[in-house]
Order: sequence, then C-alpha cells, then structure tokens
Amino acid sequence: KGWMNVGYVAHSYHVPPYVLYRALGLPNRPPDRRPLLKIAAAQGRSMNDIRTILMDAIVHSRPPYPPPTPPPPDEVTSP
Repeated sequence: KGWMNVGYVAHSYHVPPYVLYRALGLPNRPPDRRPLLKIAAAQGRSMNDIRTILMDAIVHSRPPYPPPTPPPPDEVTSP
C-alpha cells in the first residue's frame, strides 16, 4: 500500500531493508521513511511499478535464489 515505507515492507516480508532500497535505487542510509506513494511520485513511477519492483526483490531474496549480496560496509544499518 502507498502509505507503507520501505522499512515496514522489509519487516513485514522478513527481508533485509537494504535489499528493497537497492531494488528501488535508494541509498540504505539514512533510512528513507517516506511512504511508498511519495517515493513512486519522486521517481516518476506508479504504485504498481513500485509494488512489482519490491515483490520481485522479495521473491529473489529467498530460496531457490541465492541469498542477496550484503551491502558494502558503509551501507550496513544497525538493528
């Protein structure tokens, strides 16, 4: 939904936030707390585009696909 932010989606789907930030082309730090609807508007995308990108990243971060590569050390966020 458009009101969710990337962190909420990551938590809900049990994936590391950096996977979703990377998929959207956003920096992992500082965490982007904008709702997905605002991210979509800023990127000139529809919510359907954002939803598709995020779901693709979520699916590909789970088996049978190889685990996502970790972020560079400067992108790691503390829990």
